[in-house]
Amino acid sequence: MDRDRLTALLGAERATHLERNPGSRAQFDGAIHLFTGVPMTWMANWAGRFPLALAGARGARVTDVDGHTYVDFALGDTGAMAGHSPVPVVDAIRRRVEELGGITAMLPSEDAEWVAAELTRRFGLGQWSFALSATDANRWALRLARLATGRPKVWSSPTATTAASMRRSSWRVRTAPPSHVRATWPRRRPVRDHGGRRVQRPRRGGACAPGGDIAAVLTSRRSPTSASSPPRTASTPACARSATRRGRC
Repeated sequence: MDRDRLTALLGAERATHLERNPGSRAQFDGAIHLFTGVPMTWMANWAGRFPLALAGARGARVTDVDGHTYVDFALGDTGAMAGHSPVPVVDAIRRRVEELGGITAMLPSEDAEWVAAELTRRFGLGQWSFALSATDANRWALRLARLATGRPKVWSSPTATTAASMRRSSWRVRTAPPSHVRATWPRRRPVRDHGGRRVQRPRRGGACAPGGDIAAVLTSRRSPTSASSPPRTASTPACARSATRRGRC
């Protein structure tokens, strides 16, 4: 690999990015009251050194402040899978805000039951709960699992938990997991937690808590924000079987 050529190509792409997007650059440079110049710090991690600034979005297309229109394959990390600003959604929001009023009252409305019933009709699950973020949804699901099982631990894997994927993985952990999480690692090596205490990694596919204390098994083969990630991966039943064989679940 010719790294000098890669560096030159990256420099050329950055120069093109700067030339094509003066409006986005000006907005980024002028955002002096935003930490790192953006609303959320990850937005600053662009290879071009500043992100595109949004002017508007409709359907599957977004337009930046310099007038460039792009096909949007991110779709808000699946939050806009129906497209940006679809008419039925806009009409429903307008009715709630303009006619009925109140979008931050923190009280239930008849809309919630209607949506839950529609989700039941489409997907078959009898009852639903709603969250405002993936973090909130995960925290709520783990709390429910602990409440239902009476068990405190969560068995989590950073990659697929099949034996083959464990052998292929080169993932490394730098700190020990929190006490309520039991993670699986591809190799058995000691690591240190924040207090300097040495913690021994478990054997491949195993966990290090006593039996019968696992409330939930978390596993994923792809990024949790990947639109192509299936709701149930091939590794999920394998991980559950492994935990059950060891008397964990």
